[in-house]
Amino acid sequence: EILDTRWRGLTVHDEPEFGMPMQDMFFSVQRVEGLSFPVLYMVNALLHSGVVNQHQLTPDFFGLLRSERDAVNVAALTRLLAGKFQEFDVCPRLKNAQDWAARKPKLLGLHSSRKVGADYNAEMRRLVITPTGAYCMAPQLERSNRVIRHYQHEADRFLRVTFMDEGKQRLNTSAMNLYVAPVVKDMMPNLFQQQKTTVYRRVQTILTEGFQMCGRKYSFLASSSNQLRSRSTWFFAEDTITTIASIREWMGQFPSNNIAKHTARMGLCFTSTYPTVTTQQDEMEFLQDVHHNEYNFSDGIGKITPKLALEVAKKLPLTDNYIPSAFQIRFAGFKGVVAVWPGENEETRLLSLRPSMKKFESDHYVFEVVSWTKVQPAFLNRQIITLLSTLGVPDSVFRQMQNAMLHNLDRILTHSDVAYEVVRTCCPEHGSTAGMMLSAGFAPTNEPHLRAMLLAIRSS
Repeated sequence: EILDTRWRGLTVHDEPEFGMPMQDMFFSVQRVEGLSFPVLYMVNALLHSGVVNQHQLTPDFFGLLRSERDAVNVAALTRLLAGKFQEFDVCPRLKNAQDWAARKPKLLGLHSSRKVGADYNAEMRRLVITPTGAYCMAPQLERSNRVIRHYQHEADRFLRVTFMDEGKQRLNTSAMNLYVAPVVKDMMPNLFQQQKTTVYRRVQTILTEGFQMCGRKYSFLASSSNQLRSRSTWFFAEDTITTIASIREWMGQFPSNNIAKHTARMGLCFTSTYPTVTTQQDEMEFLQDVHHNEYNFSDGIGKITPKLALEVAKKLPLTDNYIPSAFQIRFAGFKGVVAVWPGENEETRLLSLRPSMKKFESDHYVFEVVSWTKVQPAFLNRQIITLLSTLGVPDSVFRQMQNAMLHNLDRILTHSDVAYEVVRTCCPEHGSTAGMMLSAGFAPTNEPHLRAMLLAIRSS
């Protein structure tokens, strides 16, 4: 009650929801009449990033969104999110962003084509969940997987969820379990056992019960091995046609009773791959693994004929005009590497697989490539030098190679052609930026950043 006599009788109340438990797992705008899920998701992304606050989500703000089509709204909200600073007068800024997006038909067309996953890329949404909140991230274009491509018309309902701490860093295992000091545990072993924390219960509840977001109910689907290491999983919002059970049934049969192995097998379907050719059953053969002295010398290694390898290579974004000698693959329920094997079946399309490559049952016969062999520089290490020296190569040959290398390293700061040859042949991964600058005409004598990179390469 206000004690000032001018305002006698005026009572100030708390907000209606003050002190009440939240209905959802985390704060988000669930439903707004007339707005679709993609637009509402971007509104939440603006809200969670701090660009706008919930008091700025006025009827005028939502009225502007209702007045434009979804593609324009998503592009406009993405533009506001890219600014990364708080908007104080959000409605005029939103109107300007909508006008800008409406004048970019190519941008709208590119944005809409990315959603359906027409090629090996797809635009995916990501949600970061922390112990006290959640953050919608802007959709990002990334390489798709087998499941996303098959359900491309429902790709909008897939969501990648990552569990992090409040600093947006990897969630540590110690945050899940509560441990007592060893001396206390020794004194009272029956009283103190390993206890689960509130953070663990929050993660467990989300994984088992799912969560509501933007009017959709998301439930746990699966997770790949790499995602488990980064605390990430795939969630899916079911509709009347596609359910999580139907997706898992399409993925294949996973007979393992070991939970960790069962999860890892399901995760193989979510590996980011390049889809290439479709192989028929009569174009496959099954070879036996090569065993000797209780060792498997062909574990996970199959063969592919040059003709089929050429068709696969034409579907890949290769930078060089050559057929890779080996492919890391996902094919049906098989996982491993296939090597190009010239021989009697050179003119046929034939894929040779082994029992050690089979992980589960599947009818998906698209040849998917995870990676392939690339040109890499060759190096002499201590072991190879010892072998060559034992086989009769004189030591003067190695000294000559070493002196030539050191001579080139001493000249990389003064001779651009020598510097380009060194970074191209000796460190293609770490010297890519330096190589691009050298090929563009920059000289280390008058470019400090290039000079610093070359000095670091020389020291290494």
